[in-house]
Amino acid sequence: MALIQELYRMAILYIAVYKPRQTLGTYHWTLYLEEGDSHLVFQVVRNPGQFQYQELSSRPENTDRHVENIFVADINDIEGYRAVVNSQAVDNETYHWGCQQWVFDVLESLLDDSIITDYDHGEAKHKLEMIFQVEIEGDE
Repeated sequence: MALIQELYRMAILYIAVYKPRQTLGTYHWTLYLEEGDSHLVFQVVRNPGQFQYQELSSRPENTDRHVENIFVADINDIEGYRAVVNSQAVDNETYHWGCQQWVFDVLESLLDDSIITDYDHGEAKHKLEMIFQVEIEGDE
């Protein structure tokens, strides 16, 4: 019975968006995985040149800075998802690199490893472009 439950285990992936800490700062983006009663946030924290990967058990809505969760995809391969996220590079060489680029990089890696579909990837990028008017690298 436990094997059957394990086979049908699914989670929902969101991009959680938070208000900037400073008045002129940028919005902070994280990946948020909701699986039943489990709520996990995956993010890079700190400042340029000092970024570190962090994973914590938390609901994004539990902070006053939380703006919204943007749906990305249903995740069937949770272990595959975790492997991709845990192995994603953190760029401490590029000054203008940060949490938003890390989220985009993870989404690209999830697509490359077939954890999310091309459709889900495109929809998530489109929503972020519409909301935040950012230009995604590689878009023409």
